Amino acid sequence: MPGHRVLIAFGTAAVAATTLAATLLVPASAQTTPTLAPHRQPVTKPGLSAALALLRQQSVVYTQNGHYGPFGADPTRALVPDGAKVDWGGWRRAAKSRAKAAAEQRAAAQKTARLKAGLAAAPTPKYVNETEPAGIHGGNDTFGSAQPLAGFGTGTGSKPAYTVLGRLSPAPVPQLDEVAPSAEPNDTPETARAIGVSRTHAGVHTTGFIGDNKPDPESPRAPDVDIYKLTLRAGEQLYADIKRTNGNLLPATMLADSDGNTIQYGDNALGSSASLTATVRDAGTYYLYVIGVTIYDADATFTKGDYDATLYARAGDRDLYRVSLKAGDVLGASVSGQGNYVSVFDAKGVEVHGSGQDASAARRRTPCSPSPTRSTGLRDAASG
Repeated sequence: MPGHRVLIAFGTAAVAATTLAATLLVPASAQTTPTLAPHRQPVTKPGLSAALALLRQQSVVYTQNGHYGPFGADPTRALVPDGAKVDWGGWRRAAKSRAKAAAEQRAAAQKTARLKAGLAAAPTPKYVNETEPAGIHGGNDTFGSAQPLAGFGTGTGSKPAYTVLGRLSPAPVPQLDEVAPSAEPNDTPETARAIGVSRTHAGVHTTGFIGDNKPDPESPRAPDVDIYKLTLRAGEQLYADIKRTNGNLLPATMLADSDGNTIQYGDNALGSSASLTATVRDAGTYYLYVIGVTIYDADATFTKGDYDATLYARAGDRDLYRVSLKAGDVLGASVSGQGNYVSVFDAKGVEVHGSGQDASAARRRTPCSPSPTRSTGLRDAASG
């Protein structure tokens, strides 16, 4: 069977322990050829107004007598007829605890299934250290400089499981400049405040208030949002941290590109702070949205109040590893630590699969799935 060279990329930030696992599915001719995913998420150009509408729709949480749910249908598992009536915050909150419990259940199910089937225990992974020194970035960030993982695979004499110990090392945190608060109106892309991060300032500290917007005649009950306009370089890592200093504000954040495509949501943990870390692939204009979560109980409560904002951009880091696979091999990969995205690229540099396209969190895996059971991962098949 012909072989395939596959590049695997991991990001973003801090220490990462990476696990790879492969198994061979035969016959290879029976495998379905996977559709190639684009190098980045599909650009649909929904428009910045649509991005704002989506953020307002999803920055809600439902409670009953002050108690969190989740309530209603899970939007990751059901086609909801009206996205405006979904307990987005409740389901995000539940997903975190569900993911932890599911990982524990999968581990127990794998062990039980192997014992019943008389299978050997899962292979002990081979430990490999990243060759790029800690604190340095740029040594294995390109396809040409990707670190080879020799001996990984399903062939005779190969090891089907590797654990790579590495460190993602973005540039140091820059000095923060004090910037005056934004003036209203700043709740549309056209009135967004150009904060100067990455151009005039490497990083800024400012303050703001959610709840001081002028009502929109067309949507008088729309919650306030503060929008910051950013011009970022390709590969830069943006960090934003929003902390409530007064009021009942439950902050939530989102980063979108100039076409209105959502790049990343913040952790939006229904607490007094929300943080977001995102590495952008393309140079251009981006918009950071800050909003207060709306609580629905007997009536809608728009959380509002003062906040401190810390924003900075710095050169990011990514680590690429090169493996050779056979047709029919199934590759599983995951990353722990602060890494938050795993991608698989083919030899031409096209992303064939990534965490953004992986739906394993919303489906039940077979007990003996080769996929590692960490928090951020993917599973993909090579084809002939």
